[in-house]
Amino acid sequence: MRVLLLSIMTFLACAAQAEEAVRLGIFGVVDSVAPLTVAGREISAPKDLPVISPQGSGQEIAVGDTLAIVVRPEGGKLVATRILEVFPIVGPLRDVTPAEVVLLFRTVLRLG
Repeated sequence: MRVLLLSIMTFLACAAQAEEAVRLGIFGVVDSVAPLTVAGREISAPKDLPVISPQGSGQEIAVGDTLAIVVRPEGGKLVATRILEVFPIVGPLRDVTPAEVVLLFRTVLRLG
Protein backbone atom coordinates (compact mmCIF):
# COMPACT_ATOMS: atom_id res chain seq x y z
CA MET A 1 0.00 0.00 0.00
CA ARG A 2 2.88 2.37 0.80
CA VAL A 3 4.47 1.66 -2.57
CA LEU A 4 1.19 2.39 -4.35
CA LEU A 5 0.73 5.66 -2.45
CA LEU A 6 4.35 6.69 -3.12
CA SER A 7 3.93 5.87 -6.83
CA ILE A 8 0.76 7.95 -7.09
CA MET A 9 2.40 10.93 -5.33
CA THR A 10 5.44 10.67 -7.60
CA PHE A 11 3.32 10.62 -10.76
CA LEU A 12 1.28 13.60 -9.56
CA ALA A 13 4.44 15.57 -8.81
CA CYS A 14 5.87 14.76 -12.26
CA ALA A 15 2.63 15.83 -13.96
CA ALA A 16 2.56 19.11 -12.03
CA GLN A 17 6.17 19.86 -12.98
CA ALA A 18 5.54 19.00 -16.64
CA GLU A 19 2.61 21.45 -16.77
CA GLU A 20 4.84 24.26 -15.47
CA ALA A 21 7.64 23.46 -17.90
CA VAL A 22 5.73 24.21 -21.13
CA ARG A 23 8.06 26.28 -23.34
CA LEU A 24 7.98 27.08 -27.01
CA GLY A 25 10.56 28.42 -29.41
CA ILE A 26 9.90 31.07 -32.04
CA PHE A 27 12.45 31.89 -34.73
CA GLY A 28 11.96 34.60 -37.30
CA VAL A 29 12.24 38.18 -38.44
CA VAL A 30 10.87 41.05 -36.35
CA ASP A 31 7.75 42.42 -38.06
CA SER A 32 6.92 45.02 -35.42
CA VAL A 33 8.62 46.33 -32.27
CA ALA A 34 5.64 47.77 -30.37
CA PRO A 35 4.07 45.29 -29.82
CA LEU A 36 6.87 42.81 -30.46
CA THR A 37 5.80 40.61 -33.38
CA VAL A 38 8.08 37.87 -34.68
CA ALA A 39 7.08 35.46 -37.46
CA GLY A 40 3.49 36.70 -37.20
CA ARG A 41 3.23 36.03 -33.44
CA GLU A 42 2.73 38.79 -30.89
CA ILE A 43 5.06 38.30 -27.93
CA SER A 44 5.08 40.07 -24.57
CA ALA A 45 8.62 40.79 -23.38
CA PRO A 46 9.33 41.98 -19.83
CA LYS A 47 11.19 45.32 -19.72
CA ASP A 48 14.10 43.81 -17.73
CA LEU A 49 14.62 40.90 -20.16
CA PRO A 50 17.97 41.45 -21.93
CA VAL A 51 18.57 40.72 -25.60
CA ILE A 52 21.47 38.29 -25.93
CA SER A 53 23.48 39.36 -28.98
CA PRO A 54 26.90 38.60 -30.47
CA GLN A 55 27.35 42.39 -30.58
CA GLY A 56 27.20 42.59 -26.78
CA SER A 57 24.65 43.68 -24.21
CA GLY A 58 22.37 46.67 -24.50
CA GLN A 59 21.23 45.98 -28.07
CA GLU A 60 17.82 47.29 -29.07
CA ILE A 61 15.42 45.22 -31.15
CA ALA A 62 14.60 46.71 -34.56
CA VAL A 63 12.32 45.73 -37.44
CA GLY A 64 14.16 43.26 -39.68
CA ASP A 65 16.29 41.72 -36.90
CA THR A 66 16.31 37.92 -36.72
CA LEU A 67 15.47 36.58 -33.27
CA ALA A 68 15.25 33.21 -31.57
CA ILE A 69 12.86 33.57 -28.63
CA VAL A 70 11.92 31.12 -25.88
CA VAL A 71 8.34 31.80 -24.77
CA ARG A 72 5.85 30.33 -22.36
CA PRO A 73 2.09 30.49 -22.79
CA GLU A 74 0.51 32.57 -20.05
CA GLY A 75 -3.17 33.45 -20.04
CA GLY A 76 -3.56 33.17 -23.80
CA LYS A 77 -0.43 35.26 -24.47
CA LEU A 78 3.14 34.33 -25.33
CA VAL A 79 5.61 35.72 -22.77
CA ALA A 80 9.30 35.78 -23.65
CA THR A 81 11.73 34.20 -21.18
CA ARG A 82 14.85 34.51 -23.38
CA ILE A 83 15.62 36.57 -26.48
CA LEU A 84 18.62 35.78 -28.68
CA GLU A 85 19.57 37.92 -31.67
CA VAL A 86 21.03 35.84 -34.49
CA PHE A 87 22.71 36.70 -37.76
CA PRO A 88 21.84 34.12 -40.40
CA ILE A 89 24.45 33.63 -43.11
CA VAL A 90 23.19 32.69 -46.54
CA GLY A 91 25.60 31.86 -49.31
CA PRO A 92 28.52 29.62 -50.14
CA LEU A 93 31.13 29.39 -47.40
CA ARG A 94 34.59 28.99 -48.84
CA ASP A 95 36.67 28.90 -45.64
CA VAL A 96 36.02 29.15 -41.89
CA THR A 97 38.78 29.86 -39.36
CA PRO A 98 38.59 31.01 -35.74
CA ALA A 99 39.29 34.61 -36.86
CA GLU A 100 37.38 34.98 -40.13
CA VAL A 101 34.92 33.50 -42.59
CA VAL A 102 35.10 33.71 -46.40
CA LEU A 103 31.49 34.15 -47.52
CA LEU A 104 30.49 34.90 -51.10
CA PHE A 105 34.19 35.46 -51.89
CA ARG A 106 34.44 38.20 -49.22
CA THR A 107 36.30 37.93 -45.93
CA VAL A 108 34.12 38.56 -42.87
CA LEU A 109 35.69 38.94 -39.41
CA ARG A 110 34.16 36.75 -36.71
CA LEU A 111 33.04 38.19 -33.40
CA GLY A 112 34.09 36.37 -30.25
